[in-house]
Amino acid sequence: MPKFTNEVIGAAIDGLEAKKQHIDAQIEELRAMLAGSPSREARGSKRKFSAETIRRMREGQRRRWAKARGESATGQAKSKPKRKLSAAARKAISEAVKKRWALKRA
Repeated sequence: MPKFTNEVIGAAIDGLEAKKQHIDAQIEELRAMLAGSPSREARGSKRKFSAETIRRMREGQRRRWAKARGESATGQAKSKPKRKLSAAARKAISEAVKKRWALKRA
C-alpha cells in the first residue's frame, strides 16, 4: 500500500467534499421536480418571529379563545358548584342497577 502525504490526503478530501456538494445540489433539484415544490434557494429561509411577537400572538389567541368560550379576557370563568345526589336518588339508582343485574343473571 503506497504511503500518502498529508497534502495528498487533504487534497483528496477537498475534492470529495466538492463532489458531495455537487451531488447534494443535484438531488435537491430532482426532489423539487418530483414534489413540484421550489428548491430551498427559491423558497428562501424559514420565517422567524421574535420572542415579543410570539408572546403577543399567543396572548391574542388566548383572548380569542376566551371570547369564544364566554370567559373574561383576564381570568378564568367561574366554575359551577359540584352537584350532589340526594340519599334517596342514590338508593333508587342502586336498586335499579341491582334489578337490572338480577334480570341479566336470570
